This record gives sequence, structure tokens and C-alpha cells, in this order.
Amino acid sequence: MRFNFIKKLLVASAIASTAVIFSACSETSVIEAENEILSEHKGPKKGLLDSLEANLGRVDLYNCLATYSKERCSNFYKKFGSYDCPQISNPYYNDEGEYTYDDGSKDTTGNVTPQDTSNVTPKDTVVEVYYLQENKNITITLKSFKQKSDKASNPMVRFKVELYSDSVKANTLSTGVLPLELEEKKWRDTTSFDPISVVRGIDEIRICPVVISQTGDDEEDEIVSSGRCMSAKDIGYIKDTETFLDDEDNDDYAITWEAKLY
Repeated sequence: MRFNFIKKLLVASAIASTAVIFSACSETSVIEAENEILSEHKGPKKGLLDSLEANLGRVDLYNCLATYSKERCSNFYKKFGSYDCPQISNPYYNDEGEYTYDDGSKDTTGNVTPQDTSNVTPKDTVVEVYYLQENKNITITLKSFKQKSDKASNPMVRFKVELYSDSVKANTLSTGVLPLELEEKKWRDTTSFDPISVVRGIDEIRICPVVISQTGDDEEDEIVSSGRCMSAKDIGYIKDTETFLDDEDNDDYAITWEAKLY
């Protein structure tokens, strides 16, 4: 229990942006890491602990939003007093925190008595909702690229993927970088990047192509992207067989790509 609490304190310290210099190698235990933080703190030990503990709720809320929808997190917190309660991952509870499996067993008040559900299937048909109800992957495929100015010479391409739950950003991920070999300023190939995991609870994906010009020598590579992103909302309704296509044509380059959620 103490180990879990201290781990949350360490995460909370990062969120609170406390003025602490923390460097610990992989062999450092959580207890030792906590002691390092406390030794660097200029002030009463109780003051730091109070500050860190006050941010534990924000740590649990962030972890909850990264996995479930805002609606589910809010309702379960109101009903069970925690963003980390065991019921929240139980598939027999709906997003309102109601136990939905009914095997005919009722208690004296007429309420369903929770049973061992390890070997049974809910009777209720799964209802489609706007957010993902299970973890999925997204694969992005670069379809075409054309250089239109010297600014986009020697190009490399990657894609940034932002995940949202009810307009709250849960994570930002990225594909690998693909160097493009151009023939007459055109890339003549089709390449799919490695899949990116999208956890349940996410309802919006924003995909942003990042075009990088390799300058060579010792100079730093230059990002020439416009910053434009494609947003796919209510992704819980997207079928596994569907793909969404997008393109961009500006003064420096033209690019076409597609994504598939499955």
C-alpha cells in the first residue's frame, strides 16, 4: 500500500511542478527516490508532502481519462468515490456505474446481487457509443508525396497522433520517420507505418503529417509542415473496415495519406 502511495506521490510531484531536482538510476528504489526528493526540498517536510498529496486526485483523474471516457470517470467517482475503483474496469457495469448483468438473483430489496461473472456473458447487447469501448490500433499509410519548392527538398515524413477524451488531450504519439527518395520531385511508393495503440475511452483522433527537410552537414533539419491536422471525432462509430483519407497541397509540397482504425 505504501509503495503504491509513494509512486503516486512521485507522479504528483511532476504534475505539481515542484522545484525539485530528481535524478535516479534504474536501481534506485521508490523509497530511496522519495528520500532524494525530500532531501532536495527547501522547507518543512510536511509542507512538501501536503503539496504532493493534494495532487494525487489529478494523477488518478489523468490515468482514468487516458483509459475511459470523461462520462464514465465522473459517474464512477461520484458513485464509488474514486477514479481507481475496481468496478470501473468491470464490463458488467455501464457508464452510469450501474451493474447490468442479471442472472435472476435478487436481494431482499430487489436489486441484482453481483455474481461471479468470470465465465458468463452479459445479456445486454453492446450499444454503440461515440468513444471506443475496447482498445484498438490505428495504421497510417503514406500514399503520395510531391516536392513543390526547395524548402521541401530531401524530405522525411512522420505522423503525429493526438488522442482526446471529451476534448481533454490524453496522449500524443508519433510514427517512425520515413526518408523519401524522390524521382523528378515525386515519391513513387506506398508505405504503411507501424500501428499506434488507441486505448478505450478515446473519442477523437487528430493526425498531423510532419514534413522534415534534411539540410545535411551539421545544420539542424528543418520542419516545413504547415501544422494542419485531420480530426476524426466520435471514433466509436467507425467500423473496422473503414478508412479515412486526407491530403494537403501547399506551396512547398503535396501529400496524400490514409488511416485505418481496427
